[in-house]
Formats: sequence, structure tokens, C-alpha cells
Amino acid sequence: MSKGMTFVDLASLGQAGSSDSTTNKHLIYNCGGINGRFIQKFEKETAELGKGSYRYAWVLDKLNAERDRGVTTAIALWKFETPDRHVTVIESRGLLGPHAKKKKESRRAKEANRRNRRNRKNGIKYEPVKLDGSEFRLLRLLKGTRGSPIQCKLFIQQLGQAQKYYAQSYTWGKKLEMEYIFVDGQKVEVQKNLANALHAFRREEVDVILWVDALCINQGGGDDEEKEQGDKDQEYKKEKSQQITLMADIYRNAEEVYIYLGLGNRDTNLAMDLMQQIEERDSDWMISDRLKNMTWTPDGSSGSGVPDAKRGLRDMLIRTWFERVWILQEVAFARKARIFCGIKSVSPTAFMLAPEAAGIEPRPQCKAVFDILQKQWEPKKQPIDVLLRKFRHSDATVQHDKIYALLNMSSDAHKTDYLRPDYSKSLGEVIYDTAIFIIGYRGDTIIEVFTEWKELEELVNNIHILPRLAVQWALDTKKARLIKDLLQKYQIEYDRWGATDNLTKDVMKLAIKTQDMPLCKALLQCHKAWGQGGMSRHHRLPNVTLEWAVDAGNSEVVKEILQRYDSELENGKIESPYLNKAMEWALETERIDVVREILQHYNRKDVLSKTTKGQSTEFLAAKFGDMELLQWVEPQLQGRSLDLGESIREAYKGGHEDMVLLMLKYARCISGDLFDNLLTWSVSKTQPRDELRKLLLDRWSRLFGREWEARHVKSVLEQDGGLVDAADGLNKTPLMQAANHKQVEIVRLLLNQGAKVNLKSYWSETALSQVISSWEATKSWKKDFAAEITIIGMLLSFQADPNIPDNKGLLPLHKAIQIGSTELTKLLLEGQANPNIKDGGKQLPLHMAIRARSIELTALLLEATANPNIPDTWLPLQIAVAARSLKFTKMLLENGADPNILNGERWLPLQLAVDAESSEITTLLLERGANVDGRAEKSQSPLFIASERGNTSLTRLLLDRGAEINAENEQKMTPLMYASYYGRVDVVHLLLNSGAKYDSKDKFGHTALDHAKNYYDGRALDYFTGKRRFEAAQALEQHEKKIKASRDKDVPVECLSIDSDTQISSDSSTDTEKKNIGFVE
Repeated sequence: MSKGMTFVDLASLGQAGSSDSTTNKHLIYNCGGINGRFIQKFEKETAELGKGSYRYAWVLDKLNAERDRGVTTAIALWKFETPDRHVTVIESRGLLGPHAKKKKESRRAKEANRRNRRNRKNGIKYEPVKLDGSEFRLLRLLKGTRGSPIQCKLFIQQLGQAQKYYAQSYTWGKKLEMEYIFVDGQKVEVQKNLANALHAFRREEVDVILWVDALCINQGGGDDEEKEQGDKDQEYKKEKSQQITLMADIYRNAEEVYIYLGLGNRDTNLAMDLMQQIEERDSDWMISDRLKNMTWTPDGSSGSGVPDAKRGLRDMLIRTWFERVWILQEVAFARKARIFCGIKSVSPTAFMLAPEAAGIEPRPQCKAVFDILQKQWEPKKQPIDVLLRKFRHSDATVQHDKIYALLNMSSDAHKTDYLRPDYSKSLGEVIYDTAIFIIGYRGDTIIEVFTEWKELEELVNNIHILPRLAVQWALDTKKARLIKDLLQKYQIEYDRWGATDNLTKDVMKLAIKTQDMPLCKALLQCHKAWGQGGMSRHHRLPNVTLEWAVDAGNSEVVKEILQRYDSELENGKIESPYLNKAMEWALETERIDVVREILQHYNRKDVLSKTTKGQSTEFLAAKFGDMELLQWVEPQLQGRSLDLGESIREAYKGGHEDMVLLMLKYARCISGDLFDNLLTWSVSKTQPRDELRKLLLDRWSRLFGREWEARHVKSVLEQDGGLVDAADGLNKTPLMQAANHKQVEIVRLLLNQGAKVNLKSYWSETALSQVISSWEATKSWKKDFAAEITIIGMLLSFQADPNIPDNKGLLPLHKAIQIGSTELTKLLLEGQANPNIKDGGKQLPLHMAIRARSIELTALLLEATANPNIPDTWLPLQIAVAARSLKFTKMLLENGADPNILNGERWLPLQLAVDAESSEITTLLLERGANVDGRAEKSQSPLFIASERGNTSLTRLLLDRGAEINAENEQKMTPLMYASYYGRVDVVHLLLNSGAKYDSKDKFGHTALDHAKNYYDGRALDYFTGKRRFEAAQALEQHEKKIKASRDKDVPVECLSIDSDTQISSDSSTDTEKKNIGFVE
């Protein structure tokens, strides 16, 4: 026996024989032997399931037809036994006996099995064929009557010159079912299925020329262990390998291919007869309709009582012929075919249309064969890996054939000698050769990941990722050369083979780390091909590779990527974050070659041109004197005009005048020292640079900056004194910039040189307003403003106008008050700032000072003749009164504020004081001449407001100052009516006791008592207001009763007073009620 043989015991429970069915019994098996304990365990499990059917036992059979009849021991043995698996059939009666008996019976069974295989040894004496040509054997099937022994002869022919022959396509059948035929007069034992096929093909009148693989190809014979000469064994294997390569042409040149499905039965005969009859009567396009009713008998009569023809068709569709791998190429290369079941035959067209018409769903294997028969699938159109996956479920007696049978059908393997049938190789070797062929590798390195596979299923399961596995193995074992060879071979097909970003990244990291530029280029070349193929998921590879190369400091890889991807990919591009990281690295390490590559291929706006540490592209260009590089970034220079000083200095140090000129066009605020150096350089006696000198002088105000000193300005003015008022692009003069930068000495120098102090910038700012604006911007954090005070004093002394507004209408004096600086305000007022001018927001300085509650600023303004009576929405006096500020009110009145002047909202100061309920301010205003009854048209007098508020002290004060107690407003309402309506009980008492007329009526005829009785009205403000009105009404009614009583007793009214014992205290004031009152008619 060969090494690796598996021994299996097979038993039928219930003392079944080799022909007994397992419909009511069980077939069980076990590798290594079956004993009584094994059977007891099995019976216990089946009992727990409550099933005695074969469906819960082990069943090898795959055919539904066999399953319907039950599985016999012989069928199970035929299905299970392979060249690598030895099966022993055991009677279950002996299993419960001694273990030795079992061993004895097992040895006896093994001897019988070996003897049977020797008896089946092929006894044909083959005439050898030439292995270097196209010779092959044909079989002449001699004519004969039905039932007579098969007689045939073998002869050799040249492919392409042979006489008409028919190629046979069949399954070899069960190993234990054999039959004798005669070949060249020799009695030969062949498998039963082959003998049945020959009986079906034989004719009574003429011989039939056939090609039958089992007879026309020397298959060898006997057990390998019985071979006496190894060379003889190798000879037939070589012949078999060579003949298999000719099979495609053999089937292609055959007149017709006879497909034999096996023996027929009543059901299959009925189906075949039905298809045959329809086929004879109708054309192909009518066959489908005629086949729809599969339950009719061939003569057209009703099919009741006749076995269903569908069962016969279903039987044929599950025959093992469809599972055999060799039939694929036999059908694929056939020019014409005929399908036999038993002795009956039909065309492939009728057979293929029948399942759909009968409502039967064929198995996937059947569908694949049908596709080939219909020529919907053509051979040599798909590579071997696709075929292996497509037909992975096909069967073969020898596992090698699952590969060899597909070679001639493939688009790649049929035209190469690398992968040829060779039965002298082990299955593992064939699997390795196939994997290597698929990935296209032809090197000497053994890719060990493929040598580990011993089963074909392992190859098929991983076939879509073979190159990935190979590359991963090469990566793990650090075989860079192998990686390069693999990538160069299948760079375009890499994605098809399951290449992943992670694997590619790992390989790229290795290449970068080892400085392996050829490998890097190979990877990038692959990626370029993927991008052209539309592989969108790989577009990030250049980005991450660029990042890795930067991290590793590998400038060669960086440049390689930039050169390869100089435009956007079909599905991506070099993204800005990665590109900018490369640029930052290049700038920091001064790799000008990399910078050039980036800008040459990716000169976009989003590309970084300056690092966070200050390194810039223009600085690098200036340092290396690269004018072309500087011109590439010229569009970006304007945006960095404040940062060009160091780059200009670097170009100056290198003597690159053209670069200095280019950057000066965009520069702003370079240092004074650099300007002096450039100016000195431009007026050199040995080599004057007039263009540079002119540019420096023309743009000196733009270049003027915070770092300049007086000596730098002096050097400019020495060259041309007329440049003292030169303005930059925003019309800013050096004086404005010096004032803004608080450069005291430069301001003094410029003023002494005749600089104009009242020129305006683009924003309408003068030097004075600029220094004040700077003060305002820094007031939150700066404490010392001595420089600002000095500069403002100098500007004012040189006649700077403090009354020039900027473009927002803001004046220096208003800014000073807003800043809150008494010193600055005083300085401006001394410099003739007008305190009575409104700014753009229509504000007066005095208003701003009072709102800021600054006594000092207010006093300064009043001392500077600020007018407190300039008409406005709110006058200073009204602002102070409304704010309840006695101090500001007194200050304004002392400086001429009119106590009887109306503001823009028609309020008098006294009205506001009473409304604010300030007795002190009210008293002050009355003392200063405020009219006690003064009011604007359609407004209320102070007494009305005090009555509404319920403030008895203010009401008494106003009455004492002569306020008219019975004064009427536009609605003829009196203060008493107001107090009654709002329920101000104390004020009602005060007014009544002070002589107010209780029976006066408004223009609607309502008295004070009527207004008080509105406590039940829904328009009452709230419950408490209603309650106070009720109390006021009681007071008025009491007063009315006393008046009537006095009249009866002749008591003067003036002698009466209201009894206050019934009074209920109420709030003297409220801030939530309004002045406009609703009335009840």
C-alpha cells in the first residue's frame, strides 16, 4: 500500500448485505475501525432523535435517484473508495464480539479487495504512439447484434488526417461493477458504464470508429506496489500526459461527440421518447412550447397512469456525468453532439430546453454544461484561475485532472509548456506549479507559502489572492528581489489578484526603509497602471508613500512620486496635507531640488510655501540664487509682503539684484538696517544700481517699518528731501506710520523736515487720528502712553487739525472721551478741538462724557465752553436728571443749562425728575426756575406724573410750589382722576384735603369716583390695582357724604377732612404702570 493511505471501516446495521437498502437501516463509517462501543453510541444518538431513517445516518450518495431507492452498501463503497482511501465492509453481527474477530475479518476483507484490483488489471497490449507528434489511437467498434459481446480494435492515426470518428463523453462508472469486452482479440475487463456505452453506440450494419479515453489512452494497470519496473510505469504516465494535451483537438476534429449519461429506465425512456418525437416534428424554436406538457405519452394520449416523464428528466439531470470535470472540454470543443441515455438519444437543444419547460431547476453543474453546449461560453476566453473557480465542484477520479482537464480550455495555460499534464508529480507539486503559473512568476525562488497546500480546495479558496500571498510571504521573509519580480510581472493585473492597500503599503515601507529605488519605482508603476484602470481605492498610495518618504528623509522617492503624479489621477490626486508635509520638510532641510519638483508639478494655491517655523520658498530660492523658483512663487509674494525682509536680505548677501528687485515690488516694512544696506548698495561708486535706488526711494514709505530709526529716515531724506511726504499704496505717509508706531524721534525729524501733518490716508486718517486710534486699540492692556502724548503734543504744535473726522466720522476729541483719558482730552481742547461738534454717530462730546459718568471730562468740556443746550434727542441736563445724578445736574445748571428746555422726545427736566421720583433734583430744578406746571403739548404736567406714581411727598412739594391742583390735560382729566384710576389712596386723600374738586368731569363725563369704580373692569392692570381703586372709591364716597352732611349743617367745606382711619396703605409708586390710560365711556 502507498504511504498516506486512510483505512475506513464501513458497516450496515441490521445485518444488511451488500445489496440491501438502507431505507430502513443505517450505514455508518469510522476512520480507523468500528467496534461495539461505536455502534452503541450511534444507536443511542439515533434513538434520542426518534428517527430510524437513513436520513439521520451517514449517506455518501449524492444522487436523488439512489436516495429514493435507498443507499446500498455497494453504492456507498463505490462512492467512498478512492486511491488514497481503503474501505473494508464489515458485518455488524461480529462487531459486538471479541476485538480479535474484528481484526481477522478486516484482514480477510483487505485481501479480497487487493485480489479484486489485480483481476481488474487492464490486459490491453498497446502499440506505442510517438510522444513528440500528434499520433493518437482510435477504437473500431465492430458491428454486432444486441446482447452479443463487444468486439473492437485499436489502431493509430495522425491527428488532422484521421478518418471520420466519434468521440465518446461518459463517466467511468463504479469501480466494483465490471464487464468483459474483447480488444484486439484480448479479453479485457472494463467498467460496467463503459461497456453499456459501447453497447449503446454499436450498430448492427456497420463498424463505428470511436475515441474512448479509457481504451485509447494507455491507463496503466495494477497496484503501484506490484510494479516490478518503475520505468514502465513512467512510460504510460508520459503517454497519458502527452495524449491529454491532444484531447482538445481530438474532440474538435470529431464528427460528433456522443454524450452517454448511463442506462435508461422506464421514466427516462418516456422523457427521451417525448423529446425525440417533438424534435423530429418541430424546429428548434418550437421545441420549447411543445415540451411544456411533460406528462403526455408519446402517442399524444392522456398520461394518467403513465409514470411522470418529469421524473425521468430529473433522473437524467442528476447523473454523475454532469459532475465529471473532463466532460467540460469534451463539450466545449465539440462541433456537434448527441446525448444518449441508454440506447435512446436526443439533440442537445431538446435536452437543454426540457428542464425549463418542465419547471425543473437544474443544478449549477448542469447549467454550466448547458452554457457550454449553447456556445454562450467559449473556451480559451478565460484564464485558468477563473476556470478553476467556476468548475471547482466538478469531480475527477484523480485530483490532478481537476486542473489538467481545464488546461486546453483556458486562455493562458493552453499555450504554454510550463503547466502541462504530468502524472508523475504529486498533487502538491501540481498545486504549486499551478499557483506559480497563475501569478506569472518564473524565477528560481521557491515560494514556500504555496508548498504548504496539499489539497486542491486550498488552492481554489485562495486563488483570488495568490499574488498577494506571494508578495506577503516575500515581504515577511524580506526577499525584495522577489517582490520586484512579482510586481513587474503582474503590475496591471495586481488589483484583480486581490492586492490591498495595506500590503502595498507594507512593501512600499520596506522599499523606502532599505533605500531600494528600483522596488519603489516598480510599486509606483503598478499604481499608475491601477489608476489608469480606474482602481479608485488605490488613489491614496502616492499620498501615504509621499508621507513615508518624507519621514524617512528619502528625497529620491519624493521626487519619483512628484514626477509620476504630475497631474490629477483619474480617481484622486496628491492631496494637499501630504504635499504640504513634503514641502515643509523640504523647506526645513533646504532640499531645493524637492521644492522645485513640488512647484514644477503642483504649483497650486493650496500648496504650502512657508512653514510654521518661518522657512519659506522665496528664502530658499534667495539663498540658492534660484530665480526660476522665485518666479514660480511670485503670485504668492503679495500675500506675504510683510515677511519678505529676510528673503531680501539673503538675496542681497548673495548679490542677486534681480531677485531683490522682484521681492521689493511686493515687500512691506523691511528693517531700517536692510533698507540702508540696499540703499548704500544701490549708490555704489564701483557698480551703481540705478533701478534699485529708484525703486527704494519710490517705495520707501511702503518699506518703512516699526524697526526703523531716525538715522534711516535721515539717509533717505539726504538722497531726496522731497520724499518726506511720499505715500504708499494706502496713501500712508512716513509721518502717519511713524506716529502709528510711536517712533517719537522719527516724528520729530519728519516734522522738522516739513512733513505735512493734515494729509489723509486711504481711510481718511491723519497722523493725529492714527496715533489716537492706536492708543484706543491698546488701552485694554497698555499702561504707559507717554510716547503717544508726546507725539500728539508735537503734531498739535505743528498745527495738526483736531477737528478732521475719519471715514467713519470719528473725531479725535470723541475718541479721547471714549478712551476716557483726561490728559488726552485736555491736550486736544488746548489744541483747539471744538467741543460742540457732533461725530458721525451724531454724538456731542458733552453727551459722551455724561453718559460715561466722568466728572473730570464733563468739567473739562464745560470749561472749554461746551454748550449744554444744543438741541438734541437728549440734552445733557435730561441725561443727568434721568440718571438721577444730582452732581451732574447741579454742574450743568451752574454752567448755563436751561431747566425749561425740551429735548427731542418732548420732555422737560422737571418731568423727568418727578418721573424718576427724585425729590432732591426736583427741588433743585424748582429752585433754578423750572416751571412747576411746565409740560409739552399732549404730555402730563409734573403733578399728573406724581399723582400717577402715588408719590405723596413729590405731590405735596409740587402743591407747595404752586402747582395747579385742578389742572386739566387734553382729556380734561385732573390729578385726582389720575390718582383715583391708579388707586393711589394716599394721594387721593392729599388732593381732597388740599381742595381738589371731587366732582369734576372729564370730556367723557366721568368723575374721579367713576374712575375709581373701574376696579371690576377687565382692563384693570392687576388684582392689587383693582383693590386700591376700591379703597380710593371708598375715600371719595366718604368725602362726598361729608360734603352733603356739611351742607345740611351749614359747615364750610374747607373745614372738612377725610377720615383716614379707613385708609388702607398702598404702594406710593410703581415702575410697571404706563402713562397712557384707557377709559370707560
